[in-house]
Amino acid sequence: MRKTKWLKDEKTGRNKRVSERTKNEMYRNILLHVVDNQVTFKCLIPHWIKFLEEAIKISNITIKARSETMFEKPAFREAARSRRCLVLVDGFFEHHHKGGKTFSLYVQVRSLAPMTLAGLWDEWKDSGSGLVRSTYTIVTTTANPMMTRHPH
Repeated sequence: MRKTKWLKDEKTGRNKRVSERTKNEMYRNILLHVVDNQVTFKCLIPHWIKFLEEAIKISNITIKARSETMFEKPAFREAARSRRCLVLVDGFFEHHHKGGKTFSLYVQVRSLAPMTLAGLWDEWKDSGSGLVRSTYTIVTTTANPMMTRHPH
């Protein structure tokens, strides 16, 4: 028997039934990474977020934290003060837009060695399941001269 739960729909304000399968599909909307055999969310979900729907909504805007504003934005402010981290990566995608099209450029060190990026982290507790999820985001800043040389 599939477990069901009642959740409030933010758009209509009415309660709706959500099965565990639907809930798992909702989790797939958040970018996932596996670190030390644990799933982590590659978007910061602040610990004060209570419901899965709120987590999904905020995850769309917390994939990156701009260094110029992270101490001011409510989603990043607390983590910027006390939960900073380093994120080890092989490379990253830089997206450029031209003529209504998006072009992705994969950036990596010439030697293929890993590189370290600044990050913020938090732990979010899913009030529905009680599971604690590790979340993080990358801190970005304005492009340096090497990155601005790439065509847009």
